[in-house]
Amino acid sequence: MNLFEYVPLMKEMSSPVAILGVVVLALFLIIIIFKMFGGMRRGGWRQLVRTGMTLLAAVASYIIAVSLSGGIIGSLDTSNLEGLISSIDGFIAGSGDVIRDALSSINSELIEYIFLLPATLILIPILTTAIFLLINLILKIARAVIIKIVGFKKAKNNAQRLGGALLAAIESIIWITMVILPISGVLGLVDEAYCEAIEAAEGEEKAVLESTYDEYLLPLTKNPAICFVNALGAEVMSDGIATVDMGGQRTNMKDEVLGVAHLILVDAGSLDGADFSALTEDNKTAISSIVDTLSQSPFMSKLLVGLLQGSAGAIENGFIPIQMGDEYKSLFSELLAYLGGITEETFEADLNTIKELYFTVSDSGVLTAAQEGGDIMALLQEQREQGDDSISKLITILQSNSRTAPMVKALTEALISSLSSGVELEGGVSVTYDELKGSMNDVLAVKPDSYATEEEYKEALSDTLDSTLRNYGIELESEIVDSIADYIDTEYSEILEFSDEEFNDVLLHYYDAYLNYIEGGELPDVN
Repeated sequence: MNLFEYVPLMKEMSSPVAILGVVVLALFLIIIIFKMFGGMRRGGWRQLVRTGMTLLAAVASYIIAVSLSGGIIGSLDTSNLEGLISSIDGFIAGSGDVIRDALSSINSELIEYIFLLPATLILIPILTTAIFLLINLILKIARAVIIKIVGFKKAKNNAQRLGGALLAAIESIIWITMVILPISGVLGLVDEAYCEAIEAAEGEEKAVLESTYDEYLLPLTKNPAICFVNALGAEVMSDGIATVDMGGQRTNMKDEVLGVAHLILVDAGSLDGADFSALTEDNKTAISSIVDTLSQSPFMSKLLVGLLQGSAGAIENGFIPIQMGDEYKSLFSELLAYLGGITEETFEADLNTIKELYFTVSDSGVLTAAQEGGDIMALLQEQREQGDDSISKLITILQSNSRTAPMVKALTEALISSLSSGVELEGGVSVTYDELKGSMNDVLAVKPDSYATEEEYKEALSDTLDSTLRNYGIELESEIVDSIADYIDTEYSEILEFSDEEFNDVLLHYYDAYLNYIEGGELPDVN
């Protein structure tokens, strides 16, 4: 928007922000004009020294601020935050210990990431301006000495006056650029984020957003003075300051903020009113977009990895108290190990695994049934009869990720614990996954060549299986025992010892057999 379009529009709007926009534009023009008059009096050579020194101060302040930013952010750890924590504790008694306990669960790198965003977008730009003002003050003395030594005189002809005026205009633009630097980057971010929200909105909401934008943001974001200064360097400098090294990767934090803004305003906004226990395809599309944004964002992925690792530590040290039944301890331990082991390299795959697990559970209707107090086992059985086995899908997803595959074993351990009804082995040792798996190898020792007929072999196989299970307090209907024995005979008669994967497969077959039996007494055909 040019000067001749902007001023009439602001006059028509006549809002406080519109008036502020006109004032900013007027000050911009007045500063340049007065500086140009000063340059005309000084002449080209004297003004060249002033402009050169101002440019030197700007470049030096930019370099110094960028070099200091890493040290400032890197110094943010628990010990250096103690003063802030103590101050908070003074306002809210007892809060200091809570904050210290929370911080003890996360590493110092995560603390750096938490402060990285405000530091690069607000603190460092303010620091740059402050350093510029200080250097410029110091160089003012050097400027006077240079002019005195060289003997530059004031303007004596029109050519020197014109040169002085042009150089003074450049000096004034440098000054304005450095002074507005702290707000130019933030203002640009707000502008782009708000435009994202307007683009995503519809109907009355869109009209309200557009009206708010026109009244409060347009007078500044479309201000010819601010746009001119941004085009001549303020925006480039703001981007440079906001670009930091994150694990060897140069990342523009302004782009990261815009990604998060898109996530919140567009993707998350499209989930408004969604039933998260029964996702629609549009809901899944929005969630997938959120997952992609998070996994591809260097800042958000590093921050979330740290938070997930920290949550695992907070649970382990008791800061986040979670009570689990004994039968789920192994599964819970695997889950904590999984969260604590998430890294930047595994984050994308882990996030997609979690997403697929959630989608599968949502599609199964289990979440809705749980909310309504329905019979989840009956629901799963009905779906399985229709060829849609949610449990098998979940297991397939878990097994597809090497980091979640151990949870399948943990699930079967939970099954063993619930089946064994708290029976303990000799010496008070509880039933364990490995103990039962080892004893099940006795079943594999039963071979058909040791029996006269196949019927005798099958009977011996079932009896051995039943005896083994009963030793651990697991009593199953004979039909189920026979079904599992048939499955072992069909799939594993050639082996002498179960691997974890093979044993898990047998236990999951028990799930099939059990569901069939409780539904109608029918057993799966394994032949």
